[in-house]
Amino acid sequence: MDFDIVQEIREMVHGLGERKQRKDTMATIQSVLFKQMALVILQAHKAADRRGKKEISIEDVIFVLQSHKYTIKRMLKYFSLKENIHKLTAASNIEDQEQSANKAKKTKLTNDPAEQLFTTTPDFEFCKSTDLDLLNNLAENYIFKLNNSTKKTGIYSGIGKAVKQLNLDINVTTEEHFHNVTESRQIRINELAILLSPDAYVGFELCRSRSFHNKRGELLLNKVHRALPVDVHYKHQVRDIFLYLAKETVACLIDHVYENRKQFIVAESESINVVGENAFPSKSKKREAITVEEITAIVAKTWSRSLNDIHIPFRENDTFLNSHLIFDLYVNYY
Repeated sequence: MDFDIVQEIREMVHGLGERKQRKDTMATIQSVLFKQMALVILQAHKAADRRGKKEISIEDVIFVLQSHKYTIKRMLKYFSLKENIHKLTAASNIEDQEQSANKAKKTKLTNDPAEQLFTTTPDFEFCKSTDLDLLNNLAENYIFKLNNSTKKTGIYSGIGKAVKQLNLDINVTTEEHFHNVTESRQIRINELAILLSPDAYVGFELCRSRSFHNKRGELLLNKVHRALPVDVHYKHQVRDIFLYLAKETVACLIDHVYENRKQFIVAESESINVVGENAFPSKSKKREAITVEEITAIVAKTWSRSLNDIHIPFRENDTFLNSHLIFDLYVNYY
């Protein structure tokens, strides 16, 4: 496959809490990512086709993901924050225009984010709020200034609408319902962060911000399109969801690896307790570099095909194209 985003994947994996990244493992993750995105896009295309539509919609993507509720929740949180930041920026721009037009003399906001937020919303209780509550509150304070300047439905709203239309058991209204969705990842990130030197931490923070919402992500999607046996069409909002799911695929692979390691450590501990303390010396796999074998073990559980047996470009009658997706832990299809 004439395609290489191993460096981008390596940086993402580091940002997800992995200290060491083996090049062969990152190449394997790239292979899984390419094939997973082919599955997501083609299955969404088939969902649109069943509805008699030529373009993939947000609802088609959510239909494909309906068994992966944690993935949908994480996606909702991501696009909620992104949408609220966009609203705040738009509202701030409108306010700046009003100030210029009226030549009003108002106190300028400081560069301190906390003081800036307090100035704009003096009655909000920051000490008792979450990031999502805060952004929602700020957006509500500014929303009257937006009027109907943007009539297009945002991605977050589109996902929420699709969840309701498909009658999925996912509450999307408050921060409470997003609780613990990313907790294990955050713990992993925090554990690595405290081990890093100040200089290394700066690079780590940059890696945490890496995503596929760039030219490399566009290249990934274009390569997938060319490998598919059908032509697919969708608008920019669906494209943004696909780019989000590309990074989520990488993140979920890491989640699966650490869950497998956790189960291994538990099983090893039980063996020691049964046979004797010194019979099987415990060797924690927690901080070892992720191996190719660990990634392929995850693939084998879900796809029942080795990566080398999945042909690119994809064949229209290839049974692999009906395979399940590698996202949430503990999804039982059978």
